[in-house]
Amino acid sequence: MGVQARMDRRYDLVVLGGGTAGLIASLYAARIGARVALVEQAEQPGGDCLFTGCVPSKSLIASAQLAHDMRTAERLGLEASEPNIAFARVMERIQEVVRRAGVRDTAEHLESEGVEVVRAVGRFTGPGVVEAGRRALRYRAAIIATGSRPTVPPIPGLEGADFLTNETVWDLRELPTRLTVLGGGPTGCELGQAFARLGTRVEIVEAAPVLLPGEDSEAGSFIANILAGEGVAVQLEAPVTQVDPAPEGGGALVAGGRRVEYDSLLVAVGRAPANGGIGLENVGVELDERGFVKVDARLRTTGDRIWAAGDAVGRMYFTHVAGHQGLTAMANALFRARRSFDYSAVPRVTFTDPEVASIGLSEAGARARLGRDPLVLR
Repeated sequence: MGVQARMDRRYDLVVLGGGTAGLIASLYAARIGARVALVEQAEQPGGDCLFTGCVPSKSLIASAQLAHDMRTAERLGLEASEPNIAFARVMERIQEVVRRAGVRDTAEHLESEGVEVVRAVGRFTGPGVVEAGRRALRYRAAIIATGSRPTVPPIPGLEGADFLTNETVWDLRELPTRLTVLGGGPTGCELGQAFARLGTRVEIVEAAPVLLPGEDSEAGSFIANILAGEGVAVQLEAPVTQVDPAPEGGGALVAGGRRVEYDSLLVAVGRAPANGGIGLENVGVELDERGFVKVDARLRTTGDRIWAAGDAVGRMYFTHVAGHQGLTAMANALFRARRSFDYSAVPRVTFTDPEVASIGLSEAGARARLGRDPLVLR
């Protein structure tokens, strides 16, 4: 009787995905008295930011920064020294930081706040119903917050290579001797600089003419010079056309007509949707041309009573964006608040050293919008 009542319970809000957007949406909905179910297949909620993104990467950067400061202490009038890099200990420390940072994201904490956490794969089976494990969760509103995953580009030979991504690099316990980073965006530049400072020979291969192609070209050129000064090889305008993995590990890739040997390969070329198999076709939720969930300005999908937030919508893959989208979608879903999400003034930072921070339009974007050269102050 108790089990049947639990299975037939109707929720005000069912959230698919326990990353930042899903956590924020479900937590704040529960705090205002809504009946909320958070469906997450992982053992613990937290998502990319906690386990494979912001938290571990910034922890690695902190260790790398200290190693760099030790080597360059003379610039501050101190005696320089070469650090002894215990890489396995560095990576174990990172996992401890992740554990401490995730204390308030645990299922136990969420349930203490009134969120029912369902550990299962969620799938829409029809209007108003999410199947999760052996349960049918009936909802008044739903939010898709299934996040994203690393893009694996269709490069010949890559699928057969033993490559790393931002999800798997944290499993390393031995420092790579030679690391080739495929992609010179924020992830590639941050991790590339960090590994170089820890003692790896790093080469970054980018198809665009500058690093950080999403930022002003001056910033990308400046960071390229900084990295080169620290011993990082930077290859620009070099699309990768072939990857040749070696049977014993490592391999080589062909980029810009040049062959680049590597011991480890890190693929960091963007994000892809992670919404496969959740039954979107059963509830009329359409996808855009890239495969992300299509939403309007209020984060509402084309499905009835279904919203989406975070990386699932494919716009600005930042934790603070996901959190605000989660709040916006929750308010619109439960209270018909009709709030729109404004992307025009979202701050962002790439945590290289020095950092690259920006907000609003780039110079090129301003020029395109104005139809003339904008006023630029330096």
